[in-house]
Amino acid sequence: NAVPVHGSKAESCGPRARKAVRMTRKKLTFHSVEPLEHGEPTLVVYYEEEVIDEDGDRISKSRKSKKICVPSFSPAADVEAVADQVVDKCKQIPSSKVGAVEAALIELQRRLLRERAMDGGGRGYGAASDRELSAALPEANMNDLDDYMEMMYDTDEDYSNKIRGTGLVVKLCKNVGNLELLIQNHSLMALLTRLLDTEHKKSLEMVYNIIRIFLSFSTFEVMHDLLTQYKVGSLTLKVLTYETDRAEQRIKDEFALDAEEKRLEVEVRQEEMRGGSQEVLDALDVFRRKKKKQTRKAATVKRISEKVLHVGYYLLLNLAEDQATEKKMLRRQLLEGLIKHLDHASGSQLLLVITAFIKKLSIFEENKNKIKAMAVVRKVVQLLPCKKKNGDVFEPLLWMLLRLLFNLSFDAELRGQMVKESLIPRLVDLLAPASSRARVVTLKLLYHLSTEDKVKSLFAYTDAVPIVMQMLLNFPGQHIGIELAALAVNLSWHPRNAEAMCHFPSKGRGLYELVGRLEKTLDPLLMKVIRNISSWTLEQQLQLAEPEKEYPLRGMWGRFVDQLVGVLNNRDSSQDLVVEVLGTLGNLTVLDMPRAAGWARTIKEHDLLSYVSRLLVPGMAQHDVVLEVVLLVGQFLTDPRTAALVASSGVVGGLHELWKDRNDDSEIQLQLLDVFYRLLHYEETREEVLYNTRAVMDMLSCVDHRHPNVRAVALDCLEIVLELNRGEDGSPGELGQQILKRRFQVHNQEWLEAMDREDGLRGSQHSALGHDDPRMNSHLSGWGNGAYDEYGGSKYDEEEEDYAYFTRHGSTERLAMDMGMIDGDPSEYKSGGGGGG
Repeated sequence: NAVPVHGSKAESCGPRARKAVRMTRKKLTFHSVEPLEHGEPTLVVYYEEEVIDEDGDRISKSRKSKKICVPSFSPAADVEAVADQVVDKCKQIPSSKVGAVEAALIELQRRLLRERAMDGGGRGYGAASDRELSAALPEANMNDLDDYMEMMYDTDEDYSNKIRGTGLVVKLCKNVGNLELLIQNHSLMALLTRLLDTEHKKSLEMVYNIIRIFLSFSTFEVMHDLLTQYKVGSLTLKVLTYETDRAEQRIKDEFALDAEEKRLEVEVRQEEMRGGSQEVLDALDVFRRKKKKQTRKAATVKRISEKVLHVGYYLLLNLAEDQATEKKMLRRQLLEGLIKHLDHASGSQLLLVITAFIKKLSIFEENKNKIKAMAVVRKVVQLLPCKKKNGDVFEPLLWMLLRLLFNLSFDAELRGQMVKESLIPRLVDLLAPASSRARVVTLKLLYHLSTEDKVKSLFAYTDAVPIVMQMLLNFPGQHIGIELAALAVNLSWHPRNAEAMCHFPSKGRGLYELVGRLEKTLDPLLMKVIRNISSWTLEQQLQLAEPEKEYPLRGMWGRFVDQLVGVLNNRDSSQDLVVEVLGTLGNLTVLDMPRAAGWARTIKEHDLLSYVSRLLVPGMAQHDVVLEVVLLVGQFLTDPRTAALVASSGVVGGLHELWKDRNDDSEIQLQLLDVFYRLLHYEETREEVLYNTRAVMDMLSCVDHRHPNVRAVALDCLEIVLELNRGEDGSPGELGQQILKRRFQVHNQEWLEAMDREDGLRGSQHSALGHDDPRMNSHLSGWGNGAYDEYGGSKYDEEEEDYAYFTRHGSTERLAMDMGMIDGDPSEYKSGGGGGG
C-alpha cells in the first residue's frame, strides 16, 4: 500500500513541503505463528515489515508481532475452520501458511486442556462446556465409579452432570485393564443402555460418550456376546437412524433458507426498479443475519452429530464381524443409511469409517446390487482425490475409497459407471503423487478398467502412457510388479497406446529403452509389452494397401533382432520369456528387418533353423513354445530367400513329425497347414512336402474337420496340390485323383451313407432267402483289397490302413460309376455334379 511519508523538514517549510513528500509501499514477510502461553486463547504472529520507496530502494526494515485473539476457541473447536478464519482476517499471514496456523491452534488446544486438568474441572460442565473434549476432565478412578453413575442419574436440564459422568467412564475405558470390570457391571451397562434408548434425542454429547464406551468394549471380540445381550447394536442403529433423518432435515432447511434468500433478493431488485423501498432491503438484511446465525448453529450441531455417527458406525463395524449380526443390521436398512451419508458427510474420519463399512458389505452379491442401484460409484468418485483444505491428501481415506472401487470393479456394469463418471483421469492423476500402498490399488483398478476394449482408447487421452512408461523403465526391482505389468500389457494392446509407448519420449526411444531393460532383467512381463508393440506394427502393415511404400516404420525392428535372439539363447531365460520372444520374432515381417537383408541373413547369422529344428522334436518343448515356433517358421517363409534354407534344414520333416505327435490339437494343425500352404508356393520346398512326407494325406484327413478354419486352409492346400499334380494332358495325377475322391466323399457324405444303409438291407434279405448278392460281394471285395484299386489309385497295405480313411462302406461299383463322372474335370464337381449330394 502506497502511503505518503512526511519528513520533519517538510512539516515546517511551508509550500516546499510538497517536494519532500514521496510515495512508499510496505512489504510484509511472514515468519511464524505461535500460541500465547497464558491468558485468553491468543495467537502471536511474527513477521517482517519492509518500507520501500517508489524507486525500489529500502527505507526501513523491522521485525514486528501481532496478537490475534480467538475468544471462542476451545478444545472441541474445529481447527481447520478456525485457521481459515484467522488467515482471512490477518493480512500478515499468507493463505499458503494455513498449515502453520493449524499447528499453532492444536498447540493452543493442548494448553487449554492442561489448564482444565490442573484446576480439576472447577469451571463446571454447563452449556458452555458441552463442546469440550472429554480430555479436559480430571483423572478418573475405578473406586469412584459409583459417583460417576450418580451423575448419570442426575435430572439437570442441561445434562451437564450426565455428560460429565459418561465422560469420566470414557476415561476409565482408556485403561484396558478396566474393560472387563466395567462390562461385567450390570448396573452400569443397564444404566448406559437405558440412557441411550430413552434420552438419545436430548444430548448429543452424552450419546457420543456412551457410544465411545461401547466402542471400547467392541474392540475385543470376546465381549461381543455381552454387548449383544444388552442390545447395544440395535440401540446404536436406532440412534444412527435418528441422526440420519436429522441430517436430511438439516439439508432441507438449508435449501429452504437459500430459496427464501433468493426470493427476497428478487423482491429487492424489483423494488429498486420501481423506485426503491427501504423496508424490503431491511427485511433482506434481517433475514441474512438470521440465516447466518442458523447456519452457524447448524454447523455446530452437524460437527457433533458427525462425531456420533463416526463412533456409532465404527461400533457397528466391529460388531459386524459376526455374519448373523451383520444380516440383522442389513435388514434394518444399514446399507441405505451408510450410502446417504456419502453425500453430505464432511468429516474425513466419518467418511473413512463409512467407506470401510460399505467395502466390507460390497463382497456380497445382494449388497453389490443395492450399491449399483443407489449410484454409489458417482458419490465415491466425487470424493477423489481426498484433499484437505491445506492441499494435502488424506491417505487413509484415499486408500479405502480405492479399495471399495476395486471391489466394485469386478462387475462389468459398475465398471461402465466408473468410466462414465470420468474415473480414469482421476486415477491417472493419482499415480504419480500417491503413496506406494495407494498406488498398488490404483494400478489394480486401472487394470480392471482397461480390460474392456472400448475403454483402452480412453487412456490415450490422459497421461497414462507416459506415467506407466516412466514406472516401467524406473522400476526399482529386477522384475516389474505384476499390477504395473498387467496394466502396461492391456494398454499396449490398443494401437494408439502402443504407438505412444514406442515413441516415448521421442521417436523409437521408448522401444529402445524397453529392449535395453529386457536385456538386463530378462523379465517375461516386460517382454509381453514389447510383443504387443510388435503386434501393433504388424497390424499397421496389414492395414496398408501398399506397405512397401506406405509403411513409416520400415526397418525399425532391425536393430533389435540381434538383442532378441541373444535373449532367446540366454540360458537364464525362462520358458515364459522364450514364448514371448518367439512370438515377437513371429510378428516381424521383411519390412521390419534391415533393408536388403530380410530374414535370410538373420537365419544364417544366428543359425535359427537349427534352433527351430531342436524345438520341433516331439517332447522337447511345451505346447506354447511349439506353437510359437510354427508361427515363426511361417514368418520366415514370407521372405522368398529363405525357401532354400528351409528345404535343406530338415525343418519340413520336423513339421510333419510334429503333426503326427499333435494330431489331436486343432490349433497346432491349423498353423501347420498354414505353413504347408506357404511351403507349397516355393519350388525348393514343394518337393519336400509332396514326396518326402505324408503331408498330403494329413491334409486329406482335415477335409471334414470339425473346425471350419482348419477345413478351409486344408482345402486351399489341396487345391494347390491338385493343380501341381497334373499330367501333360491336364488330367489329375495320382495325388490329384485321391484329392478328388476324398472331396467327393465329403461333399456327398449323406447320400453315400443312405446308399450304405440300402445295401445293408438288401444283403440281409438275400441272406434270409439263401441267395448271394453280387453287389454285396463286390462291396466286400472292394473293402478287402484296399481303397480305389480299380480307379487308378494306389493300393495300401494293411499296415497303412490308418491312411485309408477315405474308403467308403458302400457299393464299390456304384461309387466307381459316380466317380467316373468327375475324373475328367474337377470343375464339374465344384458346380454340383457327381450324383445326389
